[in-house]
Amino acid sequence: MKFSYIALAITCTGIGLFIGSQFLPKNSQNNIIEPLSNKIDSNLINPIHGFDLEIEKPNPKIGLLEQDLKTLLKEEEGHTEHSPTGIFFRELNYGGTSFGIHTDLTFSPASLFKVPLMMAYFKQAEKNPSFLSTKITYTEQMNLNQHEFYTAREYVELGNEYTIEQLIEYMIIHSDNEATHLLKQHLDPEISNQTYFDLGINVPENDPEAEFMTVRAYTSFFRILYNSTYLNEELSAKALEILTKSNFKLALRKPIPDNIRVAHKFGERKSLQSNLKQLHDCGIIYFPNHPYSLCVMTKGNDFDTQAETISKISSKVFERIKTIYASNDPQSSDTSLRDLAFE
Repeated sequence: MKFSYIALAITCTGIGLFIGSQFLPKNSQNNIIEPLSNKIDSNLINPIHGFDLEIEKPNPKIGLLEQDLKTLLKEEEGHTEHSPTGIFFRELNYGGTSFGIHTDLTFSPASLFKVPLMMAYFKQAEKNPSFLSTKITYTEQMNLNQHEFYTAREYVELGNEYTIEQLIEYMIIHSDNEATHLLKQHLDPEISNQTYFDLGINVPENDPEAEFMTVRAYTSFFRILYNSTYLNEELSAKALEILTKSNFKLALRKPIPDNIRVAHKFGERKSLQSNLKQLHDCGIIYFPNHPYSLCVMTKGNDFDTQAETISKISSKVFERIKTIYASNDPQSSDTSLRDLAFE
């Protein structure tokens, strides 16, 4: 099978880097999500055209952030029982700095894998825009949400009819496993496999607990969306807009002010063979004029403790970025950016 033109573009731009408030149970009878607007929010993306290779410029101040996080992890690991935490950070402006901590560790992506599934559906919608309006009736309840620690807030209900776009929104916004199951059932495996191939994902077969994803690899999905290098600009922006509506308010989102958008997805996995728990949260924080991506993956024995660790990491990153840019920025005429300096 040959690389598609898009996959080659991703590789050449350095984006295919890996090739080589909390949820509460709620059952609403009228919870059908309205389709999102078709208007492109250009503030969510920054397209790359052609094959210009981005040069990363070292930033000593970002280097201090890396040291801050290493110190924080030592403190966290000193009084909690968990394996090393994986972290990957990248400034998304051209020439931005990146770094990773424990980037060689692999994790089970769990619900994080709903993002490339959404991308597979949107890739089909590029060829056939009406595809997202296809209706599917939910006829067989699988009870796939009942064992989740952070339970879906709203979810598809038996007997209701949903468009593919609505199911994608349930899958991402509420992390609804029932909607995910329906989407998997109605997507040609060849299409999903082609998308995973294009994105450089090698998915182990018949092993739901397989640990094959690193923080560096997963972060690239968000960069691919941000730079519109796999999906077109409209669908890249739509995907990120859906991700900004996530109802998971712990972990990455918790310390970020409400006026700053965060496009993110969390995932949880509890081992059937042991008490090992994995909790991850990855996404883009749209800090004014200086957006950055952050991915944190954890292993431990308490989901709430792990969520708090991710929150501390997110807070440390946000405060350092605010220190670097909010008080001395050439674009500080932006009101929201000025306000951050005196929060």
